[in-house]
Amino acid sequence: MAFNINDFTTELSKNGLAKTSNFKVVMSGDPLKDIFPDAGRDFSFRIESVDFPGRSIPSLDYKDYGAPYKIGGLANYIEITFVIICSSDLREREFFMRWQDLITGNHRQGKKRDFDIGYYDEYVCKKGFEISQYDDIGNETYKISLIDSYPTLIGALSGSWATTDIQKMTVTMSYRYFEEKSIPSLPSSSSNRIPKLPKVNLPTKFPDIDIASKVPFPKLPKIPQIPKVNLPRIENAKNEISKVKNVFNR
Repeated sequence: MAFNINDFTTELSKNGLAKTSNFKVVMSGDPLKDIFPDAGRDFSFRIESVDFPGRSIPSLDYKDYGAPYKIGGLANYIEITFVIICSSDLREREFFMRWQDLITGNHRQGKKRDFDIGYYDEYVCKKGFEISQYDDIGNETYKISLIDSYPTLIGALSGSWATTDIQKMTVTMSYRYFEEKSIPSLPSSSSNRIPKLPKVNLPTKFPDIDIASKVPFPKLPKIPQIPKVNLPRIENAKNEISKVKNVFNR
C-alpha cells in the first residue's frame, strides 16, 4: 500500500507525541526521609534530565537437534543516570553522600574505623524513586517505580575561574527491578474540543401581537389650559403711563 501522508498526520494527532521535557522525578520513603525529609519535593524541580530505565535479556543456546534454540535468560536491569542542578550549599551532593554512607560506613565525616558495610534493607529505597511522563496539558500518562534503588555513582564537580556555569551533578542509580503503570489520559489537544451544540430550528416569521391591547397603560392627567392674555389692553395701559410721565416732566 502506498504511503498516505493523511494517515500519518491522523495517527500523530490521535495519539499525540511524548516529549522529553514532560517528566518529573520524585524521591520519597525510607531511608530518604531520615537523610533529608524534603528531598523529594525540592529535588523534583532540580533534576533537569533523567534516563528512563531499560532492561536486556541474554539468550542461551540450547541444542537438541539441528539449529540451537535461543532461550531467554534472566533479565538484566540497566542502571539509570540523572543530572541534578546544585544549590549554593551543595545540599544535593551532601544528600546522596549521606545515602552512600549507609552503604559504606560513615568514615567520610572523620570516623576512621567506620568502614562497616550496611544492611541491604537499611539503605535501599523500596519503591520511592518514581519517574513520571506527562502530556502537553499536564496529565500524568506513565509512571515507573524503581524497586530497591540506591546511588552507586556520584559524579565529580568541577570548578573554573574561566566560566560562571551552574554546577550540575551526575548521579547513577542501581535497582533490583522496576514496575510500570500506564495511566489513561484525556484526549489529545487536537480532539479535546468543546462539542458543537445542536441546531435549534427557530421560526422565520413571528405572529403579530397587539401590545397596546394586551398591556394596560396608566392614564395621564390632563394638562390645564393657560389663560389667554389680552395684549391690546396692555399696550393701552403703557400709553396712558407714558402720557402721565410727560406731564410731570414739563
